[in-house]
Amino acid sequence: MPFSRKPIDLGAPGLEFVGADFKEFRVAIVDDNTVVKKILTKSLKKYFQVNVTNDDLFENGLALLQALEFRRYDLIMMDIEMPVLSGWAATKFIRGDHRALPIGSLMKEIKSLSPLSNEILSPHSLAPPRQVVGGSASLPRRRAASISLTPAARAATPPPDAEAATSPSAIGARIIGENRLVPIVAITSVDSPELRASYFAAGMNDILIKPVTPVMVHDILGKYLQAVELSPTRALGNPTTVASAKLSGPLLGSGTKCQIYSGTKEVLMQALLEPKKSGPQYVSQFLLTFRSFMEPFELLDWLHSFFKSQGNANSSASDLYVASEKSVAAQHEVANVVLTWVNEQWHDFASNPLLKAMLIDLVGKIKHAVGQSQAEQIVTAVDKQIVKWDIRSSQMQGLMDPSNVSRSVQESLITTDVSPSLLAAQMCLYDSMLFRHIDTIEYVNLIMKKTSPTLNFLISRFDKESYWVATEIVGKKDLKTRIHVLRTFIVTAKGISDNKKKVLADLEKFTDVSKNFKTYRDKLEASTPPLIPFLPIFIKDLTFIYDGNESRLANNEINFEKLRLITDCVKGITALAKSEYKWYNFDTDMQEYLTNPPLEMSIAKLQELSKIAEPAT
Repeated sequence: MPFSRKPIDLGAPGLEFVGADFKEFRVAIVDDNTVVKKILTKSLKKYFQVNVTNDDLFENGLALLQALEFRRYDLIMMDIEMPVLSGWAATKFIRGDHRALPIGSLMKEIKSLSPLSNEILSPHSLAPPRQVVGGSASLPRRRAASISLTPAARAATPPPDAEAATSPSAIGARIIGENRLVPIVAITSVDSPELRASYFAAGMNDILIKPVTPVMVHDILGKYLQAVELSPTRALGNPTTVASAKLSGPLLGSGTKCQIYSGTKEVLMQALLEPKKSGPQYVSQFLLTFRSFMEPFELLDWLHSFFKSQGNANSSASDLYVASEKSVAAQHEVANVVLTWVNEQWHDFASNPLLKAMLIDLVGKIKHAVGQSQAEQIVTAVDKQIVKWDIRSSQMQGLMDPSNVSRSVQESLITTDVSPSLLAAQMCLYDSMLFRHIDTIEYVNLIMKKTSPTLNFLISRFDKESYWVATEIVGKKDLKTRIHVLRTFIVTAKGISDNKKKVLADLEKFTDVSKNFKTYRDKLEASTPPLIPFLPIFIKDLTFIYDGNESRLANNEINFEKLRLITDCVKGITALAKSEYKWYNFDTDMQEYLTNPPLEMSIAKLQELSKIAEPAT
């Protein structure tokens, strides 16, 4: 007997949700019932300001997988009962769990886990492969890592035929890395403990049972969609604040509540377990900057020490009770510190197997002493960070692969067929992806003369893009094509304008270095993310704070206010990286092209090409 298709309940007239504004988020709706999609779309717009366009509506799981190759989402609301590819199976592909599972086995698993016998993979027709922008379809090129397989996977994969390239497995492998972590909410009219277990095992985050009401949707949006909160103005590098960032002297005992300005290493570590004294931001500030005065091994070993036996044989019963109470309270705070460490600074463990082993051992002690709940939170965070780190590492490894070589000017895709808007959108997506992949610790490492590979890669990218523009222009021998390319880059840089002289004047004013780039900073503060900031300004601020303040005060205590200023600046930068250009779609070929464009970084060679293009008369 087929399952009933229960409707979506729009709710009572006049129903309002105060402050329920989720307009900055992009939500996908996957359901083969057109009425359900329309009602849910209208409800999201009416009550929560979520704009769901026709591009965000999908008939089945396979159509969603195709879109996830080039489009980013913050939340997926997906029906379970769909033809072609069910919500359960689509989730398996999105999470990447299909890789070790042949399609035939996956079909059997779907049948065994769910009574929905019609929810199996079936023959399907797909749209033809996307055309190469500007031609050159036959040129062998390395794909952009943000939208394709890793180098190792590419090397191990045989040349695809047309059918294999459009199979669910192949499409699933090409999903944008960050989409693998997107929250997925099942929408179903069938509920049972066994089905719920199978949905969660597939990788779904939550379940909505039909009829779905606005109140239920509000709870889901509030749970999984968190608005990006920018740090205070000073964190954005306000020139007045940065100019006064040099500390005049010791700030001990200033009277400010919940603030620690300096202390010995032992005092600063102990403050981690005293949030009422140190303040709500102290743990994050410490974990970002503590490597300037101690090693991660030392900190983790110190946290381990709180799970050793307390007291001795000569202690009275009352003394042992007090010691036990204090010990349990400290152990709870240790668990909180560990959870924050895992969530915010996973790089310490990701690249150090021994430290990771110590962490797992500590989690076991936390579970035994504090309880299963806090230990499970840490384990869940560890699992999530492992996936995020693997995705990020895979993407950056492909982009920074030394075997990537620049194209020749003959392979250029910047032709008369490429519009300025397409080029601008794809450059935003590419550079934004690099910017968002910079780990917070890299900003601190840079000023401390340690390795910052992704940050340095993006900084070098700014230089390469300027040389790339010159290479594209002088590489065009045809005058008409050269003029078009030149116009394309001008329009891409500043937008369409009738008065190019005014455009140039505005650009010069915008980049004026006077008053510590005040014009640029004011524009930045007034802007709404997503955006890609000019990083050298922030690096200048960080360097000023780091070099302009002593690391140790006169009494040899660690100057923690200096570390707090550094944290504020870094948090301001990383807050900008939390917003994405979700409303632009990845163009596979252009992203591929931007990874390794034609590039000549020799001024002499560029001059030579220029003379060839326009010989002296």
